Amino acid sequence: MLSTIERITQQHTHDLPVPLRSIAQIVREHQQKIVEEWADSVQLELEKCGHSSLSRDKIIDHMPALIGELCARVESKAEQTSPEARRASIAHGMLRKRQKLNPGFLLNEGTILREKILARIHQNMLSVDLSSLFVELAILSDSLDDQLKIALDAWLGEPDASW
Repeated sequence: MLSTIERITQQHTHDLPVPLRSIAQIVREHQQKIVEEWADSVQLELEKCGHSSLSRDKIIDHMPALIGELCARVESKAEQTSPEARRASIAHGMLRKRQKLNPGFLLNEGTILREKILARIHQNMLSVDLSSLFVELAILSDSLDDQLKIALDAWLGEPDASW
């Protein structure tokens, strides 16, 4: 009888439900890997445009704070970028300008980050809470766009501009 119970238990372990997580939880859990993959891709882009001398620290810059803001906005459903994230985005735009990288490079950085985040979410799709997926993706995307806009405005010398 004991062997039958063990056999049945082993056969049904795959039937256990996977705990559902928000995309913010998934992104936070995989933040280090997202940043590493993003930095690798950005480094390749820098090499293409002749800026291969930038250190990895200068490439990563405020990326952990940016990802933290993305997750915080998803969790709180906030519509505005936090003052801390606004300051970090301005600093990032100014840094990229001092590094002689053009505004198109800032856009490319944002695109690469979006791709890396979406890939991680996709890899964890079985544990995503689908009931809030689209709302959370929209908030995440809005947050990324807002921070990118702030960085671009700073690069262009218009840190308080609004479109």
